[in-house]
Amino acid sequence: MKQAAGDDIGRLLAVMVLQGLYSLEQLDHPSQGWQQIEADRAAANSRAKRLGLPSPYPNPPPWRNLAREWIAANPAAWQALLTQHLNAETTALPANPINQFAA
Repeated sequence: MKQAAGDDIGRLLAVMVLQGLYSLEQLDHPSQGWQQIEADRAAANSRAKRLGLPSPYPNPPPWRNLAREWIAANPAAWQALLTQHLNAETTALPANPINQFAA
């Protein structure tokens, strides 16, 4: 069965949350860039309507937090990522970082 592109993006965003690049709360709201794109699309639709043309961008999609959706749909995979991330963090540190360069 082919996996949906949103699943891949959701997993990627979940990994970025684990790495501390984003928080789930940050992903709950659209970025300023996305908001500007949607404003431009609305303006294009308005111009087209005034000119009697069909709307070039009908029904924009609602904002979705794909990371939250992926986590909710894949709890076992999310738990595995959490475990892997926590294990990688603990093994990446030397046992005694102060004496790691002592001769």
